[in-house]
Amino acid sequence: MGDSSTPQPARPKVGVGCFVTSAKYPGCVLLGKRLNKDGLGTYALPGGHVEFGETFEETAVREVKEETNLDVENARTVAFVNCCRNDIGYHYLIPLVTAEYKGEDEPVNTEPNKCEGGKWTKWDENLPKPLFYGLEDIISSGFSPFGPPAPANTAEGGKVSYFVQQ
Repeated sequence: MGDSSTPQPARPKVGVGCFVTSAKYPGCVLLGKRLNKDGLGTYALPGGHVEFGETFEETAVREVKEETNLDVENARTVAFVNCCRNDIGYHYLIPLVTAEYKGEDEPVNTEPNKCEGGKWTKWDENLPKPLFYGLEDIISSGFSPFGPPAPANTAEGGKVSYFVQQ
């Protein structure tokens, strides 16, 4: 368990992260810089909390629309991260979803109090740092939204990633 001075939530929360891709920007995903207390100043995927009765894919589509005003398609769950940072009282189960944007419009920052806005970012070793916790964990496990196929499930150093077989 965590430091007794840091209040711990009763249960982990569930928050979806979405790898948004576009044929217009090959090899890129949308990333934004967080302005929220959790992960302040880190780069993250569009996403958010699962609402009652939603599937992970529905959450991803809704959150991408809410945060960027983009309508995405072909949403599918590809991995899960059990992301726990005991020292700060952060524990989320994070389904990761891929989705495609097929339009021509650029993302609009519709939540400027939460994020500096979504930018198409090349998925390579030069991703901006620091990364938000769950994104950092999934990358360290060897996952890429562009393939090759997902690696074996991992559990290193208390970080646990689960991959959905393609």
